[in-house]
Amino acid sequence: MNAETYKPYEFDKVDNRELLERVRWWQQKAEKGQPAFDCAVIETIVGSYGASIGKTTFDTAIMIGRLEQALLSFVQIEKIPRQTIRRHLCPKQRANDKTVRDALITRFAEFDRERGKGSKDRRDFFYGFSNDIWSAFAVGVTLLDREKGKANE
Repeated sequence: MNAETYKPYEFDKVDNRELLERVRWWQQKAEKGQPAFDCAVIETIVGSYGASIGKTTFDTAIMIGRLEQALLSFVQIEKIPRQTIRRHLCPKQRANDKTVRDALITRFAEFDRERGKGSKDRRDFFYGFSNDIWSAFAVGVTLLDREKGKANE
């Protein structure tokens, strides 16, 4: 990773190696007395909830451990299970990724109530979001709401 091209306040989906390199970059800044944040939040895997799980789930669990280990030296870590996130954002229904996404759109989108993204010419709140970025945002919203005492648990 080239520290000159890395823009720490943008969002992006990166592979695991790049993520760990970015964590090391933040760690080096913290060691120099320049911490940029005081908490990191990780969505955790608690169990399979009766479903079969495959290699990617195990790989994710291993990466969660590696990420936690890399962060522990310089920042407080909060871990939130996926089911907790779903219950928090969709308390009155059986939630899945689509209902969580819909709850976020209802809460944050300004005009595109269907997708929350808008268009290139008229961007809405979630412009540029795809795949796992929705999940990452849901994790962050859940943490911030809990800190503000808004948790629905």
